[in-house]
Amino acid sequence: MAKRPVFRAADTSPYYTATAVEFTWTSGFSETNTRRNADAMQAAFLALFPDAKVLEISLSPAAADTLTLTNGAETLPMETAYAADPALEDPQGTYFDYLFLTALAASPGTAEELAPYDAFTDVAFNPEKKSHTAARAAAIFTALTRLGVLAEAIKDYDAFLAALEGAPLKPKKKAKSAPKKKPKAEEKTEEKTEEKPAEPPEEKPAEVPAEAAAEAGTESPAEPPAPKKTKKKSGGKKADKDPQPETSADSPAESAPEAADAERETVPGAVVGAAVLHKKYGEGTIRDVTDGVMTVTFAEGDKRFPYPYAFARGFLIVK
Repeated sequence: MAKRPVFRAADTSPYYTATAVEFTWTSGFSETNTRRNADAMQAAFLALFPDAKVLEISLSPAAADTLTLTNGAETLPMETAYAADPALEDPQGTYFDYLFLTALAASPGTAEELAPYDAFTDVAFNPEKKSHTAARAAAIFTALTRLGVLAEAIKDYDAFLAALEGAPLKPKKKAKSAPKKKPKAEEKTEEKTEEKPAEPPEEKPAEVPAEAAAEAGTESPAEPPAPKKTKKKSGGKKADKDPQPETSADSPAESAPEAADAERETVPGAVVGAAVLHKKYGEGTIRDVTDGVMTVTFAEGDKRFPYPYAFARGFLIVK
């Protein structure tokens, strides 16, 4: 028998509940055994909460090893970013939750996969050995999304911690749409229609409603046409007078590589052979920097870090 927690979205902080259930455990790490254990775990939970919609997070598109985080021009696997952070010593697992929510918010398609569910399992998670699990993070994400306060809760890590501790969150208000103004052509048509005396019925052309005239971008046919001389003077010259501005050749898409290179050069002294400091591993020496990945040799061995992400977040400091 095994005992594991099932996490369910909640309307109040910390925005999840955890219910431990017992079930028969099948040994082995194959996908078949994982699915078998997940089914047994979910069956035990549904016996207590028959109306719940349960998802095994490790078998879903929202598994932690499939989500990514973007930092400037770099895109990193979420678990890589988490492992490179001193917050790895995170006894409550809240920093993992924060990174998971941030990555999931940036992936609307994946987030949509979670929408039908309100409870989440992670058969590989043992609370006696780990402090974090994607199942709990998914429950928090679902709760905050349904309450309409996700953006406010994850604007930064401090805001997220405050939300979990009960800080009030207000749903983002929808901007009020401004009242629609009548097109100038319509106003002009209405004014001229009111001032113009009615013509004899036998000479009056077929009337076109003012609204239809405005929609077509022309004046009502009830107004006499302009003299031909006026047309000759104005025809075709106005468009030449106000040409459309040409698009600049320096588009963001073309300058992106240069911006990425500039970002990589913003860490003075971070070159091969330089000494650096890490909160957990102590002093080390930069051995290699290739394709946004930096290898540092510490007393306990080589460690790899995303570059320049590790310096930008303060995980590494040039000595």
